[in-house]
Amino acid sequence: MTRYFRSQGSNASEAASQAIAWVGQTLQQQVDFLAYIDVFWTLAMIGALMIPLALIIKPIDLRAPAKGH
Repeated sequence: MTRYFRSQGSNASEAASQAIAWVGQTLQQQVDFLAYIDVFWTLAMIGALMIPLALIIKPIDLRAPAKGH
């Protein structure tokens, strides 16, 4: 990448800084994407676990008299 920025007219120190910044930006984009996938996967697993849980819960009889206070 340094050679690319040098060919675009930057001097050696600017080209090195630009290359490091470009690599950092690319890495950050990949990290953001992978984090998004992890969050999506986690929410999908939570949603999948809620289905059996909903089937296990005892139904409530709304016609029965209220209990408690």
